[in-house]
Order: sequence, then structure tokens, then C-alpha cells
Amino acid sequence: MKDFHSADVCFDNSSCWTVTCAQKRICALKGSSLNIYCKYSHPHDQPPKSKLWFKINKNVNQEEQLKENNNKVTFYESPNQHNLRFEKLSKRDSGEYVFRIERNSREWKESTFPEVTLIVTDLRVKIRPSAEVTEGQKVTLTCSTSCPLTQNSNFRWYLNHQPLKLKNKHLVIDAVTSHYAGNYSCVDKTKENSKSPVKTLTVTSSPTTWKAVVGRVSAIVI
Repeated sequence: MKDFHSADVCFDNSSCWTVTCAQKRICALKGSSLNIYCKYSHPHDQPPKSKLWFKINKNVNQEEQLKENNNKVTFYESPNQHNLRFEKLSKRDSGEYVFRIERNSREWKESTFPEVTLIVTDLRVKIRPSAEVTEGQKVTLTCSTSCPLTQNSNFRWYLNHQPLKLKNKHLVIDAVTSHYAGNYSCVDKTKENSKSPVKTLTVTSSPTTWKAVVGRVSAIVI
């Protein structure tokens, strides 16, 4: 059984054992790369014996020590900071992570709020009011994720695998025509391998339409 100490009481962090993880909750795209980092301090004459990351499984009350895998997981140091880097995130990487530094063979130090929660999501195209609409209706397509992305995003839309000029999360067609029917997908240009599955928009003719309705595509910036 490992011993976990409460917070040290001191006036100068450079002489204390401290661990601080600024990121408490991270939402990242499947297939992207990600850095999780924690800052730490220790007495000048007592460097940590080890610095380790763990993945916590609260459902079965277990934890798994992470090990470096050059194709997937790497660790690296910057001044008073330890970094955990993921490559090509998958949904299996979702979970809670803890960083600990070892004082001695039986004493460990972790953050007061230790867990960093990682949620790995993918992109999905959502169509409102429906994926099957009638000419003249207003249609909104959204490049959607299951949680708000932590990192900045730069969306781009495709219709039948051809890029559109609009680069926002929402694509709005004020008055849809059959010209806009087809297969839509979206990508985050800042992340590799982040393209969504295709979603088909079907447009049927309105029996009450006596003249052609010219649709206008716009975007909402959020």
C-alpha cells in the first residue's frame, strides 16, 4: 500500500513537495495528438526518485501505470513540468489520469485534485430539421462533437467529397434546393485523421412550388 501525503505547509513552493495539474477536463478529437502536463516542485536537496503517470479505472477500483510506447505514448520533461503525450488518440484512451512523484520507496505526492479527465470524441454531421427536407426549407448542418473541444478548431465542409469555402462549425442553407442535396462531411483542419462519416441530405420537390427557389448558404461563427 502506497502512502499519499496531504498538502505541505510552506511559504516557498520551491522547498515543498507539490504537484499541480492545470487541466482538469480535456475533450480531444479521435486521431489527434495531445499533451497533458502537470507542474511539480520539490526540496532542492531531495529530487524525486521517480515520476509516473497512471490511468484510473474507478469502476473496478484499479489503476494502470502508463509506459512509453513511441508510436502511442511518450513522456518528456520541461522545467518543473512533466508531460504526457498521446499520438493518434482513440476512444479507448478516454479516462482519468493521475501524475505522481515519488519521495521515497513508500511515499508519493499527487495533486490535491489528482484526476485529469480525458474524453476522446469524433466528428459527426447533424442536420436540422431533418436529413430529408423539401425545397424552400431552411437547413442547418452542424459539425458536432460529444463534448466542447478543449483545443482550437478550424472546421471545413465537403459536399460529395468536394471542399466548400465555408470554414465554420455550422453550415446554414436559408432556402434549400435540389442543388444542395448530397453527401456532407466535415473535418477539423488543425487535426489529422479527423474527418467525420458522411451524412446524406435528401431534398424533394415541393408540390406548391411554382418557381425555382434560389438557396443561399451561410455560416454561423461561434
